[in-house]
Amino acid sequence: MFPILSPEVETFLTVSRAGSFTKAADALFITPTAVMKRIDKLEKGIGAELFRRFKTGVELTDAGELFFRSCEAMEADSLKALEKVRNAADAETKTIRLGNSILNSCEPFLPLWTRSQTASPGGNSGLCRLRMIGTESFGKSGNSGRSLISSMGRAIR
Repeated sequence: MFPILSPEVETFLTVSRAGSFTKAADALFITPTAVMKRIDKLEKGIGAELFRRFKTGVELTDAGELFFRSCEAMEADSLKALEKVRNAADAETKTIRLGNSILNSCEPFLPLWTRSQTASPGGNSGLCRLRMIGTESFGKSGNSGRSLISSMGRAIR
C-alpha cells in the first residue's frame, strides 16, 4: 500500500490495532523505540494522551478512541481517493501489447485496429495505444523465441 497518511498516524493506527508497541513495531518492521518516538511526537503535536500504557500493552484513552475513529475514516477516504485516481489514469490510456513474429504475423489485425481507432467516440484515438512486440526485442542470443515464451504474462502494465 502506498503511504498516504503520515508515518505517525500510520503508526498510531497500527499500535491501536495491535494493542502494543512491540507488536506494532513487528508489523511496521521498525524498532519498538521508533514506534514510541512516533507516538510521543503525535501526542505532543495533538496535545492529548492517546494511549494508557501498561506492562502488557496499551489501551486507547477516550481521546485516543475519538482520534482512532477519525484516522480510520481518513485512511478509508484516502484509499478510495487513491483508487479513483489510479482508475482515472488507467481509463485515460490503455496499452495493448501484441506479440509479433515471422511465423505468427499480426498484420491481419492492423486494419481492424485502424478502423476501431477512427470509430472511437469523438475520434479520440489517444484513449488506447498499440505496442507491437517482436522477437527481436528479446535479445539476439538465439534464444529469442524461448525468451518471448518465458516472458509471456510478465511485466504487463
